[in-house]
Amino acid sequence: MTTHSLIPTEMSINFCTPESYLTCVSVIFQLDVQYVHPHAMLHSSIGLNPTPLLDLSANIGSQTVCLGGEIGFKTASSLLTKYNAGVGFNKPDFSAALMLIKGRVYEGLTPHTVNPTTSVGAELIRHFSSHDNSFTIGSSYSLDPFTTVKARLSNNGKAGMVVQSE
Repeated sequence: MTTHSLIPTEMSINFCTPESYLTCVSVIFQLDVQYVHPHAMLHSSIGLNPTPLLDLSANIGSQTVCLGGEIGFKTASSLLTKYNAGVGFNKPDFSAALMLIKGRVYEGLTPHTVNPTTSVGAELIRHFSSHDNSFTIGSSYSLDPFTTVKARLSNNGKAGMVVQSE
């Protein structure tokens, strides 16, 4: 039996300028710090206990190109819990991304606008540890302003289709 009790508390401190802001939040033994700027973001989180988890993420970019990453570290075991990075390219009719997520490389082109009602996309995944590749293609078609039909097909024979209606 313990006589200690935890009371959830939150404290937030904001520092604002016309272009950016910094926020520090402490919630039950965890400190979050976030810095946001129109073209950059930095976020960190650390547990306030003897063996804290540390998370750090950052990104920088513009409307056309962005670069980002995140890392997680478990101090008790000195292990990385996550290590991810990515770069993206964006244009009005398509976007492309290359991401490294825990030993897997995701490459995607999603979506490419063929015309105002039709778009297509593809995703390629490379698993470095097993040397496996997977590939998925997909398409969407707007029947009307409220209804869209989407379909996809992967290299392992899985197919999917959905009809969305608002």
